[in-house]
Amino acid sequence: MARSTRRVCLERSLALAIVLTPLLARAEVRLRAEAGGGRFVGGWQGHEIGVGGVYGLSAELFGSRRLGFEARLFGGQFLTGSGAPEPGLARANDPSFLGLTFGLRAHPFADLSGIWIAAGFGGARTGSLLRPALDLRIGQDFRVGTYTTFGPWVGYTQIIQPDSGALRPEDGRALMLGVGFGFDEGLPRAPKPPPTLPIVAVKPAPPVEAKPEPPKCPGVPDGYDGPVDENECPKPETPVVKVVGAEIKLPDRIYFEFAHAEVRAESFPLLQALASFIVAHPEYGVVQIHGHTDEIGGDEWNQKLSEARAASVRQLLVEYGVPSHRLVAKGFGKKRPRNLGKDDLARQENRRVEVIIEHAPTDAKEAKK
Repeated sequence: MARSTRRVCLERSLALAIVLTPLLARAEVRLRAEAGGGRFVGGWQGHEIGVGGVYGLSAELFGSRRLGFEARLFGGQFLTGSGAPEPGLARANDPSFLGLTFGLRAHPFADLSGIWIAAGFGGARTGSLLRPALDLRIGQDFRVGTYTTFGPWVGYTQIIQPDSGALRPEDGRALMLGVGFGFDEGLPRAPKPPPTLPIVAVKPAPPVEAKPEPPKCPGVPDGYDGPVDENECPKPETPVVKVVGAEIKLPDRIYFEFAHAEVRAESFPLLQALASFIVAHPEYGVVQIHGHTDEIGGDEWNQKLSEARAASVRQLLVEYGVPSHRLVAKGFGKKRPRNLGKDDLARQENRRVEVIIEHAPTDAKEAKK
């Protein structure tokens, strides 16, 4: 009965691995390699098995910056301990294990580096037997490159011994300590090329006489070809940009793709209006684009994200006609919150882009303060 249960467990684990492999191949993942040392504690294993080396390879498929699904292959090779085996039993001659688990990895601070916690469940092979296994780890990663992290971790693995028919029913419990090297998608992506912008004026083609179409207004049914008063048609509203103190105030926020520097299409008209305003006021001289983030995430991540978003806005303004020498992009990360609250509304206020006149008149600067 026990052998049949273990066989079913192995077959299910292999089937799950087969299903997940193509998903991991197509999705954005974090890869990680680990190595370290460990020792069994408690039970007869802690008495008869000595210290050993452990290793692990994992792939994390993440759906958010805080939580991801992890598949982990791990194992260990241990020395024979100095303790005498129990009377009438031979010493363990193959103190090693090889396991495969599936579980979750959490990043409490919503960053690719920093503290992480992982838990998984699957199976481990010890000797010629396959047993259920529980794997728990916690670690701290430090970014050492654009796409790489490195840091320490501690872990606990429990290899479960079924009670029925077992000669020694104690579970194997191993404590581990090591270091890990990770590879992920890195810091915030560089801004994507700006969207298609107004076409530069060219020599017009010869006029072609055509019957003018009657103006249309919202609410006029299709197929109606009667007279329409053009003056009654509502005009499209242009975003109103104004100066308050040393800041050029915008009527709405500039929206970005989540956790990236790409400006969303709904903010293009606002940036076009801002560009026209800056061009129409050469007396303002240099204008600074300030990027800010909320407090969620690590300092390095937020600083890079704020810089990338400010640079993305600057790039769009240049494409919309503002001379590049009049624009300076700066990022401040989470250093200058506008709202000290911790709720969603406060965080929304803190995730912002500000437009500041660098050489505003003294009275305007005082008003800003």
